[in-house]
Amino acid sequence: MITKPVSIATLNVRGLGKGPEKQKQRSIKCWIQNLEPPPHVVLLEEHHLNGDDCVKYGQVVELRNGMGMWNSAAQLGNSQRWNAGTTILVAPRLSPKVEDHGIIMQGCA
Repeated sequence: MITKPVSIATLNVRGLGKGPEKQKQRSIKCWIQNLEPPPHVVLLEEHHLNGDDCVKYGQVVELRNGMGMWNSAAQLGNSQRWNAGTTILVAPRLSPKVEDHGIIMQGCA
């Protein structure tokens, strides 16, 4: 069996929510699109997005038309603030392998 190396890029984005972080959303998308050489997997940490925002942002940010799995952040007490949240973006070449494995489900990180 011949195996090929897999490259992984990771970034702690420290929030992709509303307000001034909207510009950061565009910057992260641009960063992912311009990585050279393009990685096979991109991990985003601390996006601070709730479930609804994960769905919206997940439709915009992708890795070369591969699959994306977004885990929503946790709400901090009674506040409107969200903490944590992770994303796994997988290139098309690896998407079927990840889906076939059965541990990571489409749409869930």
